[in-house]
Amino acid sequence: MRKTSDIRIRDPFIVTEKGIYYLYGTSDILETERSIYVFKSTDMENWSEPSAIFTIPEDSWAAGELWAPEVHRYNGKFYLFVSILGKNGLRGVQIAVSETPDGTFECIANHPATPSYQRCIDG
Repeated sequence: MRKTSDIRIRDPFIVTEKGIYYLYGTSDILETERSIYVFKSTDMENWSEPSAIFTIPEDSWAAGELWAPEVHRYNGKFYLFVSILGKNGLRGVQIAVSETPDGTFECIANHPATPSYQRCIDG
């Protein structure tokens, strides 16, 4: 269990679902170059240990450096929007989907949702 004061996170994003808060964000302490993590809490003071909800597939267009994840509920599913550095050197936004807010999220396509020839951050 972690306290809020013990969590170092950038670009925080919180979703509430059935009395549980889900905290997504980026952190140089937690993240690998290829994964996004979530913390869970019922009181926004005491948080679970982080668990990976999304990892870039090996055959992906994306190289790594994930930024600014957001999760939104739409039509009964949860969609992750995350900025990722592409193998072409430009950032794009990947969209992934899950049945639950704590994943595992799977890419809806093996290309960015934004134009691959343009730089895009913070989907």
